[in-house]
Amino acid sequence: MSFFETASLVYIADFAAASASAVSGSGNNTGKAYSIKPTDGSGDFDFERGSDITATRVNSSGLIEKGRGNFLLQSNNFDTTWAKSNSSVTSGQSGYDGSNNAWLLETTAASGILAQTTSILGVHTFSFYAKKGTVDYAAFFAIESGGLHPRAWFNLSNGTIPNSNHIIDATISDIGGGWYRCSATFNKAVTIVRIYPTNTSNAFAVGAGENIYIQDAQLEQGLVATDYIETTTAPLRAGLLEDEPRFDYHNSASATPNTCPSLLLEPERTNLIDHSEYFEGLSLVGPPTLTLEDISSPEGVANAYSIVKRSATDNSDRVQQSLGGLGTNHVFSIFLKLKSTTDTFNVRLANNAGERVEAVVSTDGTMVVGGSTTATNYDIENYGNGWYRLWMETTTDATSNFYQLFTNITNTSVGECYFYGAQAEEGSYPTSYIPTYGTAATRVMDYAESSTSLSIGGSEFCAYYEIDTKIIPRESSNTFFRIEFGSNSHFIGIKGSSNSINNMYTLQTLGNYSETMGNVTEIGVVKFLINYSNGVGDLFVNSTKYASVISGPATGNTINNAELRGSGYSHDCKQLLLFPTSLSDDDCATLTTL
Repeated sequence: MSFFETASLVYIADFAAASASAVSGSGNNTGKAYSIKPTDGSGDFDFERGSDITATRVNSSGLIEKGRGNFLLQSNNFDTTWAKSNSSVTSGQSGYDGSNNAWLLETTAASGILAQTTSILGVHTFSFYAKKGTVDYAAFFAIESGGLHPRAWFNLSNGTIPNSNHIIDATISDIGGGWYRCSATFNKAVTIVRIYPTNTSNAFAVGAGENIYIQDAQLEQGLVATDYIETTTAPLRAGLLEDEPRFDYHNSASATPNTCPSLLLEPERTNLIDHSEYFEGLSLVGPPTLTLEDISSPEGVANAYSIVKRSATDNSDRVQQSLGGLGTNHVFSIFLKLKSTTDTFNVRLANNAGERVEAVVSTDGTMVVGGSTTATNYDIENYGNGWYRLWMETTTDATSNFYQLFTNITNTSVGECYFYGAQAEEGSYPTSYIPTYGTAATRVMDYAESSTSLSIGGSEFCAYYEIDTKIIPRESSNTFFRIEFGSNSHFIGIKGSSNSINNMYTLQTLGNYSETMGNVTEIGVVKFLINYSNGVGDLFVNSTKYASVISGPATGNTINNAELRGSGYSHDCKQLLLFPTSLSDDDCATLTTL
């Protein structure tokens, strides 16, 4: 009989991802991680991560996927929450998408506007679709608390932007049929956003009867306009949502994403960098030249920067942020990509205590760690499409610790490199990217718990847990997998060991005894198995049996639930099996063999 047939609960991340995708159209994937057995839903896991959308994952295309949101209300109902002054709107117009959902926006007197009140701070992008009517121009204007009002004019006849002020960037994209998507990006405290039809490229509406067609407005965080999100009476989110399991396809050993995903489980982390993508918002020493480039970043949109020092000898040019006294054990990371394969220069991450890691170009054109690297814990990972993530752990308790990004520390070239996704987080290893748009952001812990009590007795059982980890954890002794018994809240599970590479995993029974398994230092795919019978629990790790733990949960108590936790350390859950009886040692070894 197969292990699948004898198991009472089977959770396989690849199946769970497919199940979540099948119901994502109705939004039911949020907060649920589906088991493959049992099929009645009693084995499904309730998933929690918190109310924010700071978490990211690498999707099946190998791109970083974020949560997104449209902060506007009634994003295509311009006769509702939108204020009209000296203007009118008429629905039922032919739209860019073949529908009749566009609107005619027309002035009834000078300075006719369409506006919505908001309250935002940091980097945001406002976008809308527009087509010329009696006039050629659509204008965007935002009220900013300091009087530096972002504005841009869009020519709807030739697809140009003749004028703009107090913005980071503006774009106009030809959609076809005379329609354009217009967007403006700014880093301001904004209270009102406005759209004007106008007959001039440097002023707002000057008379009555000036009209344009508009459709689908959006206000979102970040440097680019993403796919439109329809809203009604409340802002709406899309992409990777809060309390949504992260099925991650990142393959640290290859530029090609994994074909089968794993469930990403991580502890709480805060990105201390205020602007993880808008590098012009950080401190520039020198300064180098920064350009927001029209290339695809690791998330597949045009929000990467090139950074170029002033000359070949200006080796102090850098981008940095003062982080104060961080203390020890923080990790700095950055995504980078060569602008030209002929460039042979170094890029450095550093702090002011002299700890640094450098990325250099290998003979085959790839990036590797080299140069003047002094950090003791560091790496560079291939994220595909020419992008790499360079990281290092800082270990010095500097009183004035900086995150420093040097553009090119050799004196033989001013070659360029693309940059994206700066991160500084407390810990000894990097976690998934946490985007920030003007202030530090926190992603809370991933946590999954079986939805209902499991019909498995506590006198004997077997639990198999397969994970993928890229590092040996050294910072937490929290449990990352456990199962609970009966009303006494007894747990048995596996945890990481704190500050030691020699005692990585512990078989633990809370409230009774725990046994540390020495010299368990496997990384990569690790297969755990707890085989329990009448108070004795054996731990198998990658086919090796470790010492037994005596006096576990009370005999006869049933299993209340199983828990998958990111609190121990970051790892990828690949599958979980629970058996209602213990297994033979031979079966345990077979099940855990790599």
